[in-house]
Amino acid sequence: MKEHYKESGVNWIGKIPLHWSMSKIGHLYEVQLGKMIQPERKLETDKNVPYLKAINVQDTGLVYDTQHKMYASSSDLTKYDIEKGDLLVCEGGEIGRSALVKKEYKEFIFQNSLHRIRSISNNVQFLHYIMQAIRNSGYINVLVNRLTIAHLTREKLVNVKVAVPSKSEQDLIVSFLNRKTSEIDTLIEDKEKLIQLLEEKRQAIITEAVTKGLDPDVQMKDSGVEWIGEIPKHWTTSKIKYLSNHHLIYGANASAELDDEDLPRYIRITDIDKNGDLRDETFKSLTKDIASKYPLKKGDILFARSGATVGKTYIHQENSISTYAGYLIKFQSDTNKINPNFLYYYTKSFYYEKWIEANTIQATIENISAEKYKNMLIPYPPTGEQHSIVEFLESHTADNYALLKELENQIHKLKEYRQALIYEAVTGKIDVQEMLKETEQEEVSSS
Repeated sequence: MKEHYKESGVNWIGKIPLHWSMSKIGHLYEVQLGKMIQPERKLETDKNVPYLKAINVQDTGLVYDTQHKMYASSSDLTKYDIEKGDLLVCEGGEIGRSALVKKEYKEFIFQNSLHRIRSISNNVQFLHYIMQAIRNSGYINVLVNRLTIAHLTREKLVNVKVAVPSKSEQDLIVSFLNRKTSEIDTLIEDKEKLIQLLEEKRQAIITEAVTKGLDPDVQMKDSGVEWIGEIPKHWTTSKIKYLSNHHLIYGANASAELDDEDLPRYIRITDIDKNGDLRDETFKSLTKDIASKYPLKKGDILFARSGATVGKTYIHQENSISTYAGYLIKFQSDTNKINPNFLYYYTKSFYYEKWIEANTIQATIENISAEKYKNMLIPYPPTGEQHSIVEFLESHTADNYALLKELENQIHKLKEYRQALIYEAVTGKIDVQEMLKETEQEEVSSS
């Protein structure tokens, strides 16, 4: 390291190869901030053309649409045009996220929530990978002020210092990363497809058990609920407000600032993963005086009431003192009528999903109030049969659940490896040329 590397002078980069240099992005690339929205025609010759904005730049690539349009002059169409090979970087929104323009689009321009980057003497895709490294390293938070409305202004972007090899080495690194990240992305995609299949299988088992029971020969009757259809003859259908020993309660309207593990855990929507488990890494707490007003007991169910996570549920299985946030609604079961675990499993069924879709209020934000939740109809058997169904589901979905968690862990590790590989390549920590030779030799020997 000592003989072949030197200090870059930039903390997130660290040491770089001796033959690399440090330079500002603005010295290497042409950076153009996009056009401000022009909703009306100023000149007779102005054209109404589609434009791209920050939301069009996704981690998966650039998403084109012609939904958003603004007026642009002929000079605007030249100044803010988009060419194949350009790099678009988010000035706002997901700050620093970038995407390559891979297709030719005529009379498409970009809005001032994006920067367009071009270069003749440097590889633009090399900067695309640098931008990923900047975001993954957390350095993007140093560049922008997260305490206010954050923006990666042109002035900030052009003054970012990056490590630069020769153009030929940039091309080599890009070729290497394209190949390796494509392999990793394929592995991730395969695992995500398997997860989807496992989730569908798990949901099918749950749906059958919580709406039809475990006896395939039982007599059936109409449930009275259109999307559920028939249920066993001896089952009952009820609104969940009649199955609770307390009215549904919204949580605390308090900010999550503390992380003292000796204080009650403050459960928010973002703490609940898609499997209904609590994330350890997002732990926050509330003072005891506030938490005491919104207590959670074992068996309590939380319903998410708004946003992209509307309908998400969590059942509290811990004996430790916890509390919950205002975007969650607490349901406390009357255990003489409903097993809380049975109701929780029902919220993982296909029919619960259908109910959420039918009852979501599409206004400025998706929302299901406590009033709507308490009037949700569910079918249920006698408590003894509920217990048997819960035991069956715990047994028959345990292996499926364990495999889901393992696949998610594998995906997480692959993403971490992908990030590390990009960082090491664009900062010269690995010899890409040597790694490409080794890969080619392995392919030859295996063929």
